[in-house]
Amino acid sequence: MRAVIDAGARPGSRRTRRSARGAADRNGHPGYSRGCGRGHESAHHQDRVPGYGRTHRAARWQCRLYYIPPGGKIIKGADGFRPNSIQLSRDEKTLSVNNTGGEYLLAFDVQSDGTLKNRRDFAKYESVTRTESGATSGADGLAIDNDGRIYIATPSGIQVFSEQGKHLGTIPLPGPPQNLAFAGPDKKTLYIVGRGNGYRIQMLTPGYKGRANLSNLSNLTFPDM
Repeated sequence: MRAVIDAGARPGSRRTRRSARGAADRNGHPGYSRGCGRGHESAHHQDRVPGYGRTHRAARWQCRLYYIPPGGKIIKGADGFRPNSIQLSRDEKTLSVNNTGGEYLLAFDVQSDGTLKNRRDFAKYESVTRTESGATSGADGLAIDNDGRIYIATPSGIQVFSEQGKHLGTIPLPGPPQNLAFAGPDKKTLYIVGRGNGYRIQMLTPGYKGRANLSNLSNLTFPDM
């Protein structure tokens, strides 16, 4: 099983090596990473979930994807867009990537050596903002459920897509979300945070059970939606 790592330090930097290796090697699995930066760090934190980590950097938004194989050597995966959250499909053959600066959720085919091929527009975001410089989705957090549906935190709410990229609907929220995760003992609670607010929604379908269970979130106080 591959880990999914959301990291933004420079390839080869001491902090990148520490965060990436800690997340990938601790479980004996390779991982994917997302990096954005312009040469100085603004903040850093490591998520306390095996296989997951994140580093934030102030940016001119020179962003790219990285692959971290066993041993921790960082390999450039893809660039040319502004990646945000990343998520492997249930069979780990497809990597979905939120493109904050575009109008489509991107997908890549995962090769046997972990490299990525066949970049494509997989699902079109709803409520995209258009500016002089182009379309902007504002897409942020990303999660999947046990049936393969994709949940995306966007300014308009949680947009839900099928495994085939069809928009199924949008879960409205009082404020714009930033991140989300399925958690709890049965992973049937969708936790959402954004702009200083937190929400939880009881779901009929649990989150994908083949990866980490954030059961410790069930002890936090969130308003029910």
